[in-house]
Amino acid sequence: MEVVYATNEVQEFVRELEESTRMQTRRLVDSLETHGHRLRMPHSRALGEGLFELRLLGSHPVRLLYCFHEHKAVLLHGVIKKQGSLRTRDVAYAQMVRTRYIARI
Repeated sequence: MEVVYATNEVQEFVRELEESTRMQTRRLVDSLETHGHRLRMPHSRALGEGLFELRLLGSHPVRLLYCFHEHKAVLLHGVIKKQGSLRTRDVAYAQMVRTRYIARI
């Protein structure tokens, strides 16, 4: 399955991670590319309404929010998680990016 970045911002987010975290994130994205919809916990979790999160665990827990569209996994937003659950505004932002991405196609 092809993985695409919905915005330059999410691509920059990944690019600006420290090297070891960036490499782990890249492996996680490769797993999404290989397994697509079959990727499950602890690496992927459904958030509802067609949104999912890629979950990099560890000292710098990274979350990449994504959706599936036209046989592609679309990376919408990235955050370094600092508390218990994702912030509502991060999920809302990912939903907005998804809407804009789909409208562009």
